[in-house]
Amino acid sequence: MGKPLSDSIFLDKLLDLILMFLGLYAAMALQDLVDHHKDRAQYVELLRGFKEELNSNRDQRQVIESKLGAIAEPKQIGEAGASFKFFTEQTQYMDRFLTCYTSLRLKGTKQGPKLGAKEQRECAALLRNGFKKTAPEHLDLAPVYRRDMWRLYIADGVQLLREFEKPSNRPRCMIEGKPSHRLAICVGSIYSELDEIERQVEAIQRLVNDTYFYRQGVLDAEFKHFKRELGALGKRKDAEAARQIKQESTSLRAKLYEGQQAVDISLSLMRFKIRQLKVTASQLDKHISEVLDTLNREVGDE
Repeated sequence: MGKPLSDSIFLDKLLDLILMFLGLYAAMALQDLVDHHKDRAQYVELLRGFKEELNSNRDQRQVIESKLGAIAEPKQIGEAGASFKFFTEQTQYMDRFLTCYTSLRLKGTKQGPKLGAKEQRECAALLRNGFKKTAPEHLDLAPVYRRDMWRLYIADGVQLLREFEKPSNRPRCMIEGKPSHRLAICVGSIYSELDEIERQVEAIQRLVNDTYFYRQGVLDAEFKHFKRELGALGKRKDAEAARQIKQESTSLRAKLYEGQQAVDISLSLMRFKIRQLKVTASQLDKHISEVLDTLNREVGDE
């Protein structure tokens, strides 16, 4: 006897159901495989993007070197010293100016110092020619670091590195003298170092610009006061006028020395900060090269 019709229909439907589930599973497995390959491709593109960005950021050392001298020469200060040099030369000129102005202004009086013919000619030339050098501009040495790939990684790439980062028996980089095997940590530490360099650069710029322009402003204000006070005396050469001329000259000279001392202190501090910056920049350069080698191995671009 044959099987009842109902049993045959049940078996057919069961087989169809099994085949449907197998087909669905195969489709899902295929989709997973496609997604896996797609994610793997995105991972490789992410790492290649990091390579491009790190190379670009490493090239920014040229901005620092163009203003502060070679990274390998920590004692060089480059354009950062221009403001300090200008202030010193200006102070020396004004010190000499005060001596000449007072001497010539009180020439022929009992209060006036005795100048020889050569000194009188030199003083006349100094007052006639004035201080000709042009003041330097603000120091601007900020590197322009890119962070596009790092932002992309933070937003959407963390899982890619977790899933596709190859296991490594050897350290991928050294961070503060300690080995790290995680690629994401090695890459991330570079961006932390970029932040540190930007902070150091900002401190140097602020020290140079604020010190120079503040002291220059004080000096300009004191010199204007000096000219107003002596202008009010006209051509007077009496004892009281001579006393005021000497008093104003002495006061301005004291301001010159005070400003020069402050500038000298800032110059010493700036040299120290520049040495620190160059050490950090040199370490960053080595760290970037190390991580780039790791990225090349990871994506097979060696």
